[in-house]
Amino acid sequence: MPAILAALTAAFFFSVTNYMSRIGLERATPGAAVLVSAWVNFLTFWTIFFAIMSPRLLLSPAVFPFLAAGVVGPFFGRLTLYTAMRRMGSSLAVPLHNSQAIFAAFGGMLFFNERVSSLGWLGIAILLVGLTALSLDSSAGNISGPRRKTDLLIPLASGLGFAAAFIFRKVGLGIEPQIFLGLPVVATATLISTYVSMPITGERPGFPRGTVLIPLVLTGVFSGTAQLFSLWAVNLGDLSVVIPLQNTSPVFTMIIVGVFLRRLERVTALSVLGMLLVMVGGGFLTI
Repeated sequence: MPAILAALTAAFFFSVTNYMSRIGLERATPGAAVLVSAWVNFLTFWTIFFAIMSPRLLLSPAVFPFLAAGVVGPFFGRLTLYTAMRRMGSSLAVPLHNSQAIFAAFGGMLFFNERVSSLGWLGIAILLVGLTALSLDSSAGNISGPRRKTDLLIPLASGLGFAAAFIFRKVGLGIEPQIFLGLPVVATATLISTYVSMPITGERPGFPRGTVLIPLVLTGVFSGTAQLFSLWAVNLGDLSVVIPLQNTSPVFTMIIVGVFLRRLERVTALSVLGMLLVMVGGGFLTI
């Protein structure tokens, strides 16, 4: 039960994170959004670490999988998710990003001997149908600007990145079950990766100026809270159960978009159906 509650709480805060980042991405680039969020997480988590944890934990071999998690998850996964949100809208990008449930289920089987039930396999099939429905709805998402079919691969890549991050985090927690070690190390790897990638992505090293900084800072605050509950859930439960529950975030995201972002995005009947199928498929994976 604690793992379920932690996963659902993480889902809620991830949806609020998506809302804040969508607001910020109106005037900021995905790289800038990742940079601000990474700095907020970095400063917050290291402050907590040195306040309550022993620095000796930094000598633990668990640091290495946590570093890997920071590169493939909060850096690559977040960068590709923000890119997808800017190109197609959060109401479409977030459900497609939740393909991570499938990747996480296979990762749990391969690396942690977790089992997927017969209903779980049915869930995977339903989830794939939902992802297909989302990809076929050309009228959903951003109101302004057409999208290319290849853009659909971006949130799928994000889902793969976050699923890989969950696997690395699970490995790290198996070595050292201290979430307040994992969080600052992951944030450090994310921050370093963001700066290293800037010559490739063409991003500037500075922060955005003006009021656009406010939603990006709030994105960092809410994403940090979501990561805290997410890592707690991963520490307590199986990936095949925790990740699908966290992937209930599209429900909150669809509601937020429908109420607050109607000027930017369009929520269609087919996109809602696709999201629900993704949810139902993820739910079967927990059985």
